[in-house]
Amino acid sequence: MLSSLEAGENINSSNKVGDSALSLAAAAGHKEIVLVLLSKGASVDKMNKSRETVIVQAARHGQFESLGILEPYVDSLDNVQ
Repeated sequence: MLSSLEAGENINSSNKVGDSALSLAAAAGHKEIVLVLLSKGASVDKMNKSRETVIVQAARHGQFESLGILEPYVDSLDNVQ
């Protein structure tokens, strides 16, 4: 992953259902990867094709530690979809 980012890969690129590396890492509970992606500028506001943000995906999968890491990067939890 780091080599892809260093090679200029778009940090917010997504798969065919619109999930970014950050959303996949957060939903799977990979805290270290979440931290790296956030430090490189990954967006917490990007929605997948189901219109779910990273926060929603992490919550749906019960990844409360990921939510704690993501929270400071969200402008307002009132607008989370």
